[in-house]
Amino acid sequence: MKYLSKEDAYLGPNGVVSPQKNQIRDFFLYIAIFALVVMVSFFIMSYANAVNVKTYVPTNAKKYLPDLNSILDSRWPQFSSPQLFAGQIEQESCISLTNSRCWDPRAELKTAREYGFGLGQITIAYRSDHSVRFDNFQEAKKLIKDPNWEWNDRFNPAKQMLTIVEMDRGNYLWAKFAETETDRIAFMFVAYNSGRGGIMQDRVLCSRVSTCNENKWWSNVELRSNKSKVAAKGYGQSFFTISREYPRNIMYLRSDKYIPYFQ
Repeated sequence: MKYLSKEDAYLGPNGVVSPQKNQIRDFFLYIAIFALVVMVSFFIMSYANAVNVKTYVPTNAKKYLPDLNSILDSRWPQFSSPQLFAGQIEQESCISLTNSRCWDPRAELKTAREYGFGLGQITIAYRSDHSVRFDNFQEAKKLIKDPNWEWNDRFNPAKQMLTIVEMDRGNYLWAKFAETETDRIAFMFVAYNSGRGGIMQDRVLCSRVSTCNENKWWSNVELRSNKSKVAAKGYGQSFFTISREYPRNIMYLRSDKYIPYFQ
C-alpha cells in the first residue's frame, strides 16, 4: 500500500497544486496580514495615548514658537503669561498632539455652520441660507492693520499669530469688569472662542442668582448659560461644553509646558 505524503495529498492530476491548497495558503496569509494590522494599530494607539498633554510639545510648535515670542514682545510685552498663547494655539489647531495638522497654519475646520482656518482658527460663520453671518478674516485685517492681506495668503503663520494676540488683547481690555486676573484671562479666552455677546448674556443670567457673581468666571458665570448642551453635528461636543472647556484647557492643561520657550 502506498501512503501519500501531506504534500502529495494536495496535488491534483499531473502534480498540479489543487485549489484546496491555494485556499488554505490564502487563508493563513490573510490571518497573518490581519494580525500585523492589529499589532501596528495597537502600537499607534498606545503611542498616542502615552502622549501627556501637560508635557508633550508638538513637533510643529517648535517651528513657530520663536515667531510667537517675537510678536508678543512687540505687541503685548506687558502680558505676564505668554505661554498661554501657545496653549491657545494648541487648543485651536490640535485634534490630537500627534496629528499632522497640530500647530499647522493650514489646519482647517469645515462644517455647514462655519469655516475656520489656521493656528487660531479664524472663523467665517454662515446662516442656514449660506449667507455670511460674520467674517473674522475681515476683522483680522483691521486688527493687524493689514487691509491688503489676501485670501490666498490666509495661511500666513505670522499674520495668524498676530491676529490671535491682537484679538486676545482687545478682549482682555474689554474684560476690565473681571474681579481677579485669572477671571479676566478666562473671560478673554471665552470671548475669543464664542464672542463677547455670549458672555454678556451669561453674565445677565448669573446676576439673577443671588449666589452668582457676574464679575467672576470660575464657578460663577462659568455655570450659567443658555448655550445648547446637546452635542453639535460636526463638533462632537455641545457648544456649552466647548466654551467651558476652552479657558480651562488652555490655562490649566496645555500651557505650562511652553514656559521654557518664553524665558
